Amino acid sequence: TLGYQHVSLRDHGFQTIYWDIFTDCFERNQPPSFRKEAEKEAWSRMILFILAQMKIGYHRGLADRKMERLSVPVIY
Repeated sequence: TLGYQHVSLRDHGFQTIYWDIFTDCFERNQPPSFRKEAEKEAWSRMILFILAQMKIGYHRGLADRKMERLSVPVIY
């Protein structure tokens, strides 16, 4: 899933605020060929969708990592 692998980047300084900065940059710098409002709206929605999916994947990764830490090994 998008964003899942970003959990491992936390140890290297990754912060989720970077996604907000990334989104802002993409929304402010739309491709110059987009002249129609519908094209600009589609671009914005696409960026927001991708980033939302990344956040979902990231939080799933965090939950999985937490479950791994909390799991008790089975002793036979």
